[in-house]
Amino acid sequence: MKHKYGKYITQEAIYQYLDRLTGRVFKLLPLWEQDKKSFYSNHKTLIQELITAEKMVLYCGYYIELINKLECLTDIEEHKYIKKHIRECIDIIQTLKKKVGEWEIGSIG
Repeated sequence: MKHKYGKYITQEAIYQYLDRLTGRVFKLLPLWEQDKKSFYSNHKTLIQELITAEKMVLYCGYYIELINKLECLTDIEEHKYIKKHIRECIDIIQTLKKKVGEWEIGSIG
């Protein structure tokens, strides 16, 4: 897959990125439970990275859904809902992994 700057990104590299992303999203739950300051810092960094990646290569409705779902985490105050949203984010990432083989820039839905 070619990204915005004309370089090729392999499917394996995208799979690895999505695996790391899953871990980073999952890590938000204990941060939310134990250290809200670190939660907000990690959350902000993650959102910024996702927006940049979306601009470069991951043109996909699921990716936008993931960004939106993560963005709303800062508004959630109940533990059961934060867990639910984080689980949904991880499910979206798993769907993205399944879609990687179908991807071509600009044609993802």
